[in-house]
Amino acid sequence: MLDQKQRDTLAVAILPPTAASLSFCSTLAVGQAAGRVLRVSCATPLLGSMLGGLAVAAASVAAAQVSFTVRGMWEHNSKKQKQKFITTESVWFHAMFGLIAFKVLGGRCRNMMPSNVIRPGAWARASIPARGSKYANETEANLIKDLFKQYGCHHCGTRHGQSIADHMPPNAILKQSQARKFQRLLHNLNQLFVKKQPIMQRLFPQCSSCMKLQSTALRHGKSTFVFHFQQGIPQPPYWTGFCVGALGAFLEGQSMV
Repeated sequence: MLDQKQRDTLAVAILPPTAASLSFCSTLAVGQAAGRVLRVSCATPLLGSMLGGLAVAAASVAAAQVSFTVRGMWEHNSKKQKQKFITTESVWFHAMFGLIAFKVLGGRCRNMMPSNVIRPGAWARASIPARGSKYANETEANLIKDLFKQYGCHHCGTRHGQSIADHMPPNAILKQSQARKFQRLLHNLNQLFVKKQPIMQRLFPQCSSCMKLQSTALRHGKSTFVFHFQQGIPQPPYWTGFCVGALGAFLEGQSMV
């Protein structure tokens, strides 16, 4: 059995990083919402990575602050303490540390933005070659089903429901792109003699809900953004908050002694 001092030590070691981890994930969810409002997805060039990086940095700072606050409340539970905030230097330190830890753990900043259903999603980690615009045959459907169970829908991350073999780029977009290319070729006869490399499509696992949203988006020529979450044990990048919280509680705790 642990005595009171050992229990307090254990609580201080576990509670602040755990609270920081929850704060980190919550802040990333807010970042997704901001991306949706700004119409920036994980497939948006440059802006997707920039806003995703800002979301990770902000989540890291929030995690450090929550860790610091929880530790202070626990250690001074019998005293009235004025709310303290981490220093400006700590803000920059934890933001940079969080970004580095996130990358080291395999995270991609752009994937912190929502998924655009007509582009590869944030969970587009595995796919198989497509046979042109043809629907998936039985063998391909089974492979997609396995990928769906392992990685989830490449747009929203769910592993529940029916798996769909999703063409990327979508057939409708590819046909439009090919039509525009053909029109340009007619205006430049010299290019008719230049061999163009065809765009290769791939099949990604997709859920039925995202498939319906994609069909509507393509039919109306609009982009639709969906949030992406996965149940179960968090992927390594999402442990960044715990790492930041543990470091933040230790560093800021020294200044409270």
